Amino acid sequence: TLTVENLLFFGDSSGVMTNTNCNITRDDALFVDGLALLWAGDTDASQGRAFRENCESNSREQQGDLTADKGPNPMLEQDFQSVLFGSTATWELTENYLLKAILGVRRAEEGPIQTADNDGGPMDYNEAYNNEPSIRKSYSLELQLNGSALNNRLNFTTGLFAAAERNTETFTLLTNLIGLDATSLSQLASGQNPTRPASPLGTTPVVGALTGDPLLQSDFELDNATYAAFLQASYDLTEALQLTLGVRYTQEVRKSGLTVIGTDLNDLTTRLQAADPRYVPLTPPGPLAALSGGQTKGLYTFAGSWLEDPVGIASNVFRDQDGDGIPDYKMDWANTSRFDADETFSQVTPMLSLSYVFDEYQLENTPFEALTTYFTYSDGFKSGFSEPRGVEGLARIEPEEVANLELGFKMDLLDRRMRLNIATYNMDYRNMQLVTVSNDSAGNLIVVFTNAGEATIRGSEMELSWLPFAGAVVSLNYSNNNYFYSEFEDTDLKELALRGNAVPVDRSGEPFPAAPEESASLGLQMTFPTDIGLITPRLDISYKGDVFFGLDATSAEVYRDDERNAGANEYVLVDLRLTWMNDAGDWRVTAYGTNILDKRYINSTVAVTDSIGTFNQGYGDPRVYGVDVTWSF
Repeated sequence: TLTVENLLFFGDSSGVMTNTNCNITRDDALFVDGLALLWAGDTDASQGRAFRENCESNSREQQGDLTADKGPNPMLEQDFQSVLFGSTATWELTENYLLKAILGVRRAEEGPIQTADNDGGPMDYNEAYNNEPSIRKSYSLELQLNGSALNNRLNFTTGLFAAAERNTETFTLLTNLIGLDATSLSQLASGQNPTRPASPLGTTPVVGALTGDPLLQSDFELDNATYAAFLQASYDLTEALQLTLGVRYTQEVRKSGLTVIGTDLNDLTTRLQAADPRYVPLTPPGPLAALSGGQTKGLYTFAGSWLEDPVGIASNVFRDQDGDGIPDYKMDWANTSRFDADETFSQVTPMLSLSYVFDEYQLENTPFEALTTYFTYSDGFKSGFSEPRGVEGLARIEPEEVANLELGFKMDLLDRRMRLNIATYNMDYRNMQLVTVSNDSAGNLIVVFTNAGEATIRGSEMELSWLPFAGAVVSLNYSNNNYFYSEFEDTDLKELALRGNAVPVDRSGEPFPAAPEESASLGLQMTFPTDIGLITPRLDISYKGDVFFGLDATSAEVYRDDERNAGANEYVLVDLRLTWMNDAGDWRVTAYGTNILDKRYINSTVAVTDSIGTFNQGYGDPRVYGVDVTWSF
């Protein structure tokens, strides 16, 4: 017997990026006061205010609830189109053997969009963009053979899997023109911590590409191929005791291509001097010659005063005039850099599970109708890859491996009207892949992947389903997790930026980012049969504990001082639904209200304290009402 099930899905969505509020988390962050930088809008050399004021103008205190000022930016609009086709063919070869083929094809395209507003405000100080459509294509095929033998005491699944994926992405980092007083620049060039001048007038203004290219574009191509073979078999050692063994071999072929295009600094010089001849290319003597390895191209002295806002005048020359949302710097297409990587990662991941089912005689005089306990050991593997690192090209990220131990219980109670599952687990990671902040040799600030040497998650979870009476359903879920790095060495970003020294930083004591220690949910539902159909009201209550949202070591420090500096407080959400379904079951109308208490809660955010010093917070949806109408045919 052959059966085929097909799925075809088209998706087309558009919207606007969520508003984010911003706060400065630390005064000595590199972009705030750590490098004594001055930005467009600064007219006092002794105290740079523009970067701070830009962020704090978008604070929740200034903007109120769920609003922000991102300036006239067309790249906040998001368009996404996707096509998905899936097909599953099943052949019943014999009574005991089943062959299955699963095919998947997907194409997705996301239009140009701003991916990060690092400065947090309406100014174009530090942004990231996908300035061309990002295209993702994938194909997968899995062949499965499922069967049983030995009078059904042995059940197994074995098969082969193959997938191919191609992604193309053009992303651009903007670090706009920046200013630095000549005295501060001399300190920086000689390896000292730069300080601001005592006088608002300062000395000689220096303006230009102080932290790398004003625009740095990376065209990234990724071709992945995955091949796997797997086998899992369960054998009934006795009527109550079952042993399950599994093994999977995975091979990942990762081909990466990266083209890096910097700003055409000759064009920058020509246009800047044509607009205002007071900008003169910097040709510094003495200690300034050591700046950036002797390369001072893209830096200019300004024959005027800081009172005139020399950074703002220069930035205005390159303001966005073609309407694409990105300042109009010319890219240096004649001097592109190309990097390629072709690596293969492979791993064998075994698993073992032993389960015991208690029989009815063992459960006499107990509250249990059924009880199963199990113990599982399993290995996991996430392929390594080559990561874009600014002008450095591609850097290798090691594969992530995890060993998991789990002990659990599954039980039925109250005449099987209640099901309770409890599990506790310990997951040991090696080379955990995570995101951090660094900079390349040209001074460009970049968000990159790295590996934490060792990490552990110890946790437990509980799931409960209860049918207290006909038509009523109660569901309860709870999880508690203890996360910690036991080995995580990073690089001190300030030392790297100021003196080029790769000084290690121990980050092993940090909390995991975006991972609450506790979460829970409660659902209450009741179905009433009526003359006009089924009426089902439902109440859902969810809880999420405190969450840390930092990317770097200093964010963890300010979080320990005050969780509001780099994290989100715990919150509870309440949702309501009321559903009507006709007797035939082909019409369904649902009225719903989400977050009916209109709770303000942070659900998307990032704190980057070492470098840009900002904490951008995105808030979840307010109270929302709606109606869904479904017709099945």
